[in-house]
Amino acid sequence: MLWKIGQAAGLQPDEGVYGTLREMYTQGEQWERLEAVAELMHKAGVQPDEETYRTLLSAYDQTEQVRPSLVCSIRGFDSGASVEC
Repeated sequence: MLWKIGQAAGLQPDEGVYGTLREMYTQGEQWERLEAVAELMHKAGVQPDEETYRTLLSAYDQTEQVRPSLVCSIRGFDSGASVEC
């Protein structure tokens, strides 16, 4: 709800907001929401950092999702992030 209020007011989240969401969804093992945060970052032109890519790769590994893991690895590589696969 707060997210929508902020957007309606024209506020743009920064890397810190996305990082907080990443941590919250990781701790709650809400992997689909974590993936949605990374996609929101991408659409907003905010480059996900190395921790975001590592967290996504770990989530994909835990849920045995091979294809999304490969896409994440490629995006991380293309962005210049140092992501270990």
